[in-house]
Amino acid sequence: MKREEVSGKYVWKDNQVKIEDIKGQFPVDIQQVPDIFINVYTRTFFGSSRVGYVRIKSTDKRLTENKPKWFPVKNAQNNLDDTKIGLLLINAHLFSGKAKSSRIPKKRNINADFHFLAYIYGAYDLCPNEPPEKLKPEVKLKFSSEELSTKPKVGKHPIWNVHLHKKVNLCENLEFASNLIVTVESDGKVKGDLTIPALSCGVDGIAYKSEEEYFKNADPELYVIKYDGLPTGRILAHFALFRDRKVKDWRDTVTRIIEKKDKEFRTSLSKECDIEFAIVGARNLPSALLNASLQVTMPRVFPIEKKKQSKNKNKDEEVKVDDQTDPDIYIKEIRRLTDEEEDSGMYKNTKNPNFCQKIEFLGVRVPQNPLYLPIMTVTLKDSSFFGGTYYIDIPLYEYCDFAKKERVAIVH
Repeated sequence: MKREEVSGKYVWKDNQVKIEDIKGQFPVDIQQVPDIFINVYTRTFFGSSRVGYVRIKSTDKRLTENKPKWFPVKNAQNNLDDTKIGLLLINAHLFSGKAKSSRIPKKRNINADFHFLAYIYGAYDLCPNEPPEKLKPEVKLKFSSEELSTKPKVGKHPIWNVHLHKKVNLCENLEFASNLIVTVESDGKVKGDLTIPALSCGVDGIAYKSEEEYFKNADPELYVIKYDGLPTGRILAHFALFRDRKVKDWRDTVTRIIEKKDKEFRTSLSKECDIEFAIVGARNLPSALLNASLQVTMPRVFPIEKKKQSKNKNKDEEVKVDDQTDPDIYIKEIRRLTDEEEDSGMYKNTKNPNFCQKIEFLGVRVPQNPLYLPIMTVTLKDSSFFGGTYYIDIPLYEYCDFAKKERVAIVH
């Protein structure tokens, strides 16, 4: 097939970019139609410079819709698919010559009030190159001029299980509205982010007739967090926008629905179980350990609350927490066995430390859906001066006896 450059007429006026229709002879089979490239240029002192491009496959379903859509702009300096420098709003429409299509643009700068709902459940595999004990991740959301955030947690697989909601003012046509910026930070340092078009949130939320219907049917999905174009983890979350119906008690209504859903998630959709596994030992470590210890941590899906005062001042609530209990994670720690051949009971350097102990987390309440099961982190470390540290993650859904195989396959 002969490749020809097609010139177009561009008009930059009133924040709009227009291009004449591009007509050409292409195969009837859409699979054989070449990909569409849209290049982004900037003017410099030495002339125009190509800074990025958008590549759209001819089979992309978004090309069948005659409306603006957000496409990621790839960096022109490299060919990495995961590297993007921004988003471009394009009304790209691919259709045959017999079909009719109008080019009437939608109006912008007509603002309206929306209610933004976010459900942040947890994160997984955050910052692969950093030790989990030094991570205190929190999720920050920025939508238009409004900001929301979760509380800091600890580890690579934190669980927040929190609903956030706020009123935002956006362009009535969500194609032109501000994007949702999701950022994961630890101790004030950005560890990764992702950008979600407002239109994506609106498609989910506005599709539901009521907030009750939304909370009943909306399921969270996994989003990849990236830093400098490289994946740095995933978060399990869901975002939605609702049109403001000028209901005075909207916030009270949503709060009531969230409390009801959280109670259902804690009771009928979860169960109490015992988590047990034997720690035999470690073998063939890269370096010998002297004073080895092993720590197992697991985030709590339902954090325990501090002691509350009941109506009867002489009685307290049944939930009691001592100073050694972490309200957000379970912690168990064991030490290696002394070497039998040492009469003094002293440790000696070994690459094969033995533990031969059982770890138990009894009476743990976990969700029945394997998608929400936590991930345990096992830390093997040497407390001596030159000691090393090793980590291993154990997903509970791999060993859960009540999870259906079909649901586990979805998690994978």
